Amino acid sequence: MNYWVLKSLKDFIKFNGRSCRTESRYFLIFNILIGVSAGLIDMLMGFTIEIIPGIPTLILSEITRGILILPNTSLIIRRLHDINKSGWWMLLFFTIVGIIPMLYWLYFKEGDQYENNYGTIDIIIND
Repeated sequence: MNYWVLKSLKDFIKFNGRSCRTESRYFLIFNILIGVSAGLIDMLMGFTIEIIPGIPTLILSEITRGILILPNTSLIIRRLHDINKSGWWMLLFFTIVGIIPMLYWLYFKEGDQYENNYGTIDIIIND
């Protein structure tokens, strides 16, 4: 697991190439663990502010989301390249109906085993 998370964090600005399904799954688990931990620390320590009156904002959670947005974006684009789709398909996340195929493509659909329009796969893995 450490290998895949570190690979995703190291390639945070790499928008070309491909990423396998295993890498996206482990990075999702990492995101959930970091988000829950930051939220718990915020709530236990009382690190909240009200940017909008009446709505508390968890400071540490927002900082971690801001830090992880670029690695998540680059991983999503590389994962879409793995299934031979353009990175522009990521815009489906902004539609309610588009979330379902995006989740399927990112975490369940097997990538191309051979070279596609976006290059060859770096690591051959049975995931």
